[in-house]
Amino acid sequence: MKKILVLILACMLTVTGCSSDGKTKTEEEIRAEVKAELEAENKAKEAENTTEEDVNVKEDVNVKEDDDANVASAVLTFKEVYRDDLVVALDYYKEHLERFANEERESFAKSIVNTYEEIVEQPVNGILLSECPNPDTAFNMMGSGFADDLYDFYDYSTMTLNLGYLETTAPDIYTYYKALDSSQLFTLAASLYSDMGSMSPMGFEPVVKPSIYEKFAVVFETSEIKNDRGSIPHMPNMIYDGVDSVVNSLVTYPNVLMDDIHDVEALKKQDTFKTVLYLPVIFSEVGPDNKGDDSNVNDTQRGDVFYGESLSAFTDETLYAVDEPMMLDYSQLALAVIPMQTSINEGELDSLDVSVTRTGNENNYKLTVLGSLYNVKLEYIENGMISTEPTYSVGLGDEISNTVLSIKAILPNDSSFIRIVGSYQYKSGLEAVTFTLDDMRDISSYDIFTVDVNDLYANDGF
Repeated sequence: MKKILVLILACMLTVTGCSSDGKTKTEEEIRAEVKAELEAENKAKEAENTTEEDVNVKEDVNVKEDDDANVASAVLTFKEVYRDDLVVALDYYKEHLERFANEERESFAKSIVNTYEEIVEQPVNGILLSECPNPDTAFNMMGSGFADDLYDFYDYSTMTLNLGYLETTAPDIYTYYKALDSSQLFTLAASLYSDMGSMSPMGFEPVVKPSIYEKFAVVFETSEIKNDRGSIPHMPNMIYDGVDSVVNSLVTYPNVLMDDIHDVEALKKQDTFKTVLYLPVIFSEVGPDNKGDDSNVNDTQRGDVFYGESLSAFTDETLYAVDEPMMLDYSQLALAVIPMQTSINEGELDSLDVSVTRTGNENNYKLTVLGSLYNVKLEYIENGMISTEPTYSVGLGDEISNTVLSIKAILPNDSSFIRIVGSYQYKSGLEAVTFTLDDMRDISSYDIFTVDVNDLYANDGF
């Protein structure tokens, strides 16, 4: 159209134009008329374009509203998801987190926590979490720490709780812990009270499993529901993430879920404040199923030692136990287990060599057994900071007697260790025992395990 008007204008400028009243138009008048026509045409086109844009915008809005409606309809409510399995609901919440509208997300999160609080009030595998029993030796004075020999049934260094021991000594507690062990949501944790770096064992109590806590952490991080003051039962309010995470925590009274005993040790002598540490246990059962029946122990000669008799065939000696000299009078002992140190009786003992790693640069870790250990198993933990599950495990036999156990291995970091578990004769049954070997102690710092010869006989009430 513009080209046509320009041509007309050129012609009109060349040929004298006439108006309808017969008057000749000037060049200026012709230019003005052409300009007016051009402006009118532009306005018409702008109006047309505006109408098309409005239609497109309305169509886009309608499409977005349809998409939002589709997203909302694809997200289920808590009641639609929950079928007596809170883990399924927790996983659904995380997987659909970005698709929830704000109100829907808050409602779902609140329902998760409310349902959890109802669960902890109800029997779990026939037990009530609020009625968790503890052995008489579970509580100790402030500052008693967490020595390996603090409990008969639990070893802090390996975090292992021996259910086999409790089965005979405390059957009610055994039944409770056994039921808790099979729970989907909960486990048993050793709890310690830490204040200004001093630690005191507080017994054992149920807490959510670490894997479950991680799922709840997503709920707390993405909703208005918080657990900063530990108001949710059996639920720690933070997870250990280094010393600073505890010492400089903004939580008033930290209830900290720990991952490993080495993390607990890292908090020794730190400026903690009214802090409770929860260290989940590893359940194990050591010993024969017929616990309390010694028919599986033969009264035959084992080396130079007879069942029920002392180790008097060996030469007495003085070694170190926990950095203190220890006199070993073998005439009074039925068993002595010596970690790392060399006994003067070694030449009279059998030897058993085990290679855990084969790099050619292995160190030797030694455990000397004078007397007998039963059901012996060796476990190699390559990195206890990541997991205390064994990287390598091997059974060493039903019985090891008068033997030097030599273990060839590389312990690549400070949290690597070797664990030997077994059982020993005590009165009328077998009792569990665990030994750990590592690179973090002098050989004189290990404790020497002994059983007095008088403890081989059951107490018949005389």
